[in-house]
Amino acid sequence: MARLYVVRTSCCPVNIRDYGHAPTLHTLIFYKEITTISDFGSSFIKLKIMEDYKELLQDLIEINNDRIAGYTKAIELLSEYGDDDLRQVFVQYRSQTQTFVSQLTPFLTEEGETPTTSTRTTGKLFRLWMDIKGSISGHDRRSILESCERGEDAFKRTYEEAIRELDEVPTSLANIIRQQAEQQYMAHNHIKTLRDAS
Repeated sequence: MARLYVVRTSCCPVNIRDYGHAPTLHTLIFYKEITTISDFGSSFIKLKIMEDYKELLQDLIEINNDRIAGYTKAIELLSEYGDDDLRQVFVQYRSQTQTFVSQLTPFLTEEGETPTTSTRTTGKLFRLWMDIKGSISGHDRRSILESCERGEDAFKRTYEEAIRELDEVPTSLANIIRQQAEQQYMAHNHIKTLRDAS
């Protein structure tokens, strides 16, 4: 018999179509081949449209853009006050985040999407908060580290949300997201340790 697939696209609800072959990722992320109507009637099939997939990637790239901007701001504040040890840490984590973006980007470009270059509203507020607190405390070491920790907290929350959806993304991407989350978790704890010691 012809191969039938349960498909959801952005323009129509779930339907059964005869593709003659498996649909590509350009059409949808997940599909289930069915050989009998009973397969369709007895199975609950969770489908994810491509727009949700792209949105997930853009959200992750956006929070990474914010982390890059946050550490760039922190480095600028340190430049007037020394703290070479912190500068090296901030440069390291900014570079780490640039690597994260480069790892995520191919998953978007292969779908014809351009990665966002914007930052999240929360990130803009984070950098504004750093400016305000710095004007009060003189951009001291502890206040800068506290700001960075807040930024790391926001980053961690975004990745935690993404990890809850890993069953719905390709395995190769899921592995990258987990690895990035683990590296960021260690960075978060490092920043917290530095703050506590300052």
